[in-house]
Amino acid sequence: MVFPSAGVAVFIDGDFWHGYRFPSWETKLTPKWRDKIAYNCAKDRRNHQKLRRWGWAVVRVWEHEIEEDIDSAVAKITAVLPRN
Repeated sequence: MVFPSAGVAVFIDGDFWHGYRFPSWETKLTPKWRDKIAYNCAKDRRNHQKLRRWGWAVVRVWEHEIEEDIDSAVAKITAVLPRN
C-alpha cells in the first residue's frame, strides 16, 4: 500500500516468500529456493533503504502478524500516518 501524500509505503510480506526469520530455516530448503528467498530478502532491504533515502516512511507487516492480531497490524500502519 502506498500513501503518497503522507510519504508512507507499506509492505505486506508473506513469511515464506520474504524470509521471516530466514536464517533459522534456510538450511531446510533446496538451493533453488534458498537462493530465491535470499534474493527476495536482499531486494527488500535495497528497496527499504532506497525509499528511506528518498524520505519515505516504510512499514513492513508480516503475514503472521495479520493472521495473529490484525488490530495490531493496522495500528502499526496508522501509527506512521499523519492525523487530520
